[in-house]
Amino acid sequence: MSTRALERIAGVVVGGALVASSVVVAGVVTAVPAAAAGPALTLVKTSSLLTDGGTPGKADKGDVIRYRFDVENTGDVPLDDVDIDDDQVEVDPPFLPARLAAFELPLYSVHLEPGQKQTFYGDYTVTQDDVDGSPDPIVNTATATGTTSEGGTPVVSPPSSTRTPVVDAAPKLALTKTSAITTDEVTPGKADVGDVITYTFEVENTGNVTVLGTTVSDEMEGLSATSPLSIPTLTPGQKGTFSATYTVVQDDIDQASDIWNYATARGTTPKRVPVASSPAGTPTPIARAEPAIALVKTAALTTDRGTIGTLDAGDVLTYTFTVTNTGGMAVNGVRIEDLKEGLSAVSPESVRKLPKGGTATFTATYVVTAADVASGGPIVNTAIAEGFVPPEGYVASDEASARVPLVLPRDPQPTQPALPTQPTQPTTPSAPVGPPAITSRTSVRDVVLEVDGAGQPQPVQIHDDVTLSGLVGRVAGSVASRAVPRAGEATLYGPVAKASALTCTPGKAVGTVSFSGGNGVVRTGSVTVRQPGYYVWVAKVDADAQQVGATHDCGLKAAITRVHRAPYGPIEVQTGFSGVLGDLLSRAGGRASVAATSVRVPALGMSARLSAVGLAKGRMVIPHDIRRGGWLARSAAPGEAIGSTVIAGHVSDRSDRPGAFDRLRRAAKGQLVLVRDAAGRTTRYRIATVTAQPRSRGLSGAAVSTTGSHRLVLVTCTGKVVYPDGRFHYTKNLVVVATPVG
Repeated sequence: MSTRALERIAGVVVGGALVASSVVVAGVVTAVPAAAAGPALTLVKTSSLLTDGGTPGKADKGDVIRYRFDVENTGDVPLDDVDIDDDQVEVDPPFLPARLAAFELPLYSVHLEPGQKQTFYGDYTVTQDDVDGSPDPIVNTATATGTTSEGGTPVVSPPSSTRTPVVDAAPKLALTKTSAITTDEVTPGKADVGDVITYTFEVENTGNVTVLGTTVSDEMEGLSATSPLSIPTLTPGQKGTFSATYTVVQDDIDQASDIWNYATARGTTPKRVPVASSPAGTPTPIARAEPAIALVKTAALTTDRGTIGTLDAGDVLTYTFTVTNTGGMAVNGVRIEDLKEGLSAVSPESVRKLPKGGTATFTATYVVTAADVASGGPIVNTAIAEGFVPPEGYVASDEASARVPLVLPRDPQPTQPALPTQPTQPTTPSAPVGPPAITSRTSVRDVVLEVDGAGQPQPVQIHDDVTLSGLVGRVAGSVASRAVPRAGEATLYGPVAKASALTCTPGKAVGTVSFSGGNGVVRTGSVTVRQPGYYVWVAKVDADAQQVGATHDCGLKAAITRVHRAPYGPIEVQTGFSGVLGDLLSRAGGRASVAATSVRVPALGMSARLSAVGLAKGRMVIPHDIRRGGWLARSAAPGEAIGSTVIAGHVSDRSDRPGAFDRLRRAAKGQLVLVRDAAGRTTRYRIATVTAQPRSRGLSGAAVSTTGSHRLVLVTCTGKVVYPDGRFHYTKNLVVVATPVG
């Protein structure tokens, strides 16, 4: 009897089920009742990457996972039609050559005797949905199925699963922004007021996961809504395009620089992780407008203390200065320059911005003097209006004058008979007569100092035009008196921060020149000036035996000259890593006198060495070395009488390691700031204001003035934005303004 037959008679326990049993005693087989037969299947499923074209050991989109299904008949009855049930994978049935040889159909039907095994295989191609589910693995579950050979009872194995790791999610968006002037009515290729700029935003999914709800955010004021408002789905490698329009306004023209604006693309992954692109910007050139202002000056008798309708000493004239912007762009810092001696301060001192077509009115008063009345009139004075336009322009009106006639009272005198003519006798010198009249008028009222690449001002020459009258002199033996040339000297004093602060003391003397002349105007020799500020001439004429000497007061308006660096604002401070422009030490071989070599804020423990830097397309260039700051060589040097000193530096490097200016973010009002130059001189400042502003605003007005009150302006970045992928950027400038101490 065969073993198999014995097994069927004796019975076995397979998979825990007693199919039949028997007892053999003395060769006699006695049957023992047993439980019913127990069919069973087991499945062991494994997986591996058949193709691994991306991240080693992890499934990327397009990779193929090979699944292996090992099936065993663990029951005690034969099973037919054994197969794999897997909703995710199409399992290939094994090819059975034996069935083909026996002409048995179907060729792929699997029959398993108890204990027999069979291996199946199936392949699966990884989809984008699988990657979008990262970090979740690809989980696949299957069961083995079959039927008993006798009776066709279905048999199902316990489920078996595999977990295949998926590549890490790396969401990323890239934004490219372009602009085109689509309504170009005036200047071809350049933006004029009313032109329409169309911005195109191309967003590409450069990551490995799908991005949902992609939008473009652009904070440009006046920009239309984007079309479309959003793109529902961007799969990796897919691009989407948005557009928006902007109508150019006068303020764009007033900036006198390209129209710049920045945008950011944003969305979320299927796992709700935010994703954003780096900001992308684009420039649009503007049509350059010509600046121009016109001045009309009028006078009115507003206080008539004496004879009605007649100018008397003590009467008050009110001058009205009407300035009109007749150019094509706004003019900044509009003010009146009127050097008439005795004129009050002009109110207002200046107008911050006069728009195109705008009008501003200024006033000043003048008290009529006895000398005005004695002169017989009219009272005449002349003024100009001046201002600045970006990036470096100075604009002034033509001169405008006001003439106020005098009506002088004259008592009629009785006619006297003519006296007989007497022969003229030679005279001898007598005691000296009274002083002559003397005044000064500077040769130039406003001087722009040119600076070299290191920020060092270049010298200029200033003269004094001295007016003399009432000079007398006698020539022995003559029958008539006539004036003779007299010697004198003119001294230039300064510099000071404002005209009202001028003092003519020896410590403020810049230089003295001698002159000789008679009644009339004498131009003196020149005095060299190297520093910004206000200067004033004082002239005097020597005495001689016939006449005493004379001088005039310190501070005559006509004698005042304002010396300043060239205007240059507004500017942007973007803290880009572009290197140093005009590094003073490298260009001068270390021999030049550096206007600013270091800045310290003791309360913050902040200290940074400085390089002289310039401007590139209206932007301040910041030293690449985060340990250094940059002093804008076109701005005032520390300690100069007028103008703002601008110093800027990086808050961190590309890896966000803190730089020397990082500590400036803790600046507070009242803290002391020390700026040192190459000669060892230290200028002390005290912080007055600390403000944060959008980087797009830049610096303008007093912050970049070359003629206003002296101040120190420190700039770095703040407003840090960090993206999920670790990238970061700063959206704001931190602007710290400090004023001189003492």
